Amino acid sequence: MNCEIQVEQILLEITGVNFEKNSELKNMPFFGKKLHINPLYMVLVLMEIEKEFNIHFPEDEILKGNFNTFNSVMILLNGIMNKK
Repeated sequence: MNCEIQVEQILLEITGVNFEKNSELKNMPFFGKKLHINPLYMVLVLMEIEKEFNIHFPEDEILKGNFNTFNSVMILLNGIMNKK
């Protein structure tokens, strides 16, 4: 299974948002008016992605806002995976 599908599944299980069926949501902020995802759920998403891929997201990248949309998460994840 590719990374994008796995992340879509993690987000669906934790947040209930189906990014596969609603690809227009992939550039929308998780905490914005359209998605309005609970920040606690995003902590769980972050932890589950780290566990699933055996990686660690750098705190500074998260603080820069690089974990605020589906697409930004994928860019960050792919960058980390390419360094492995």
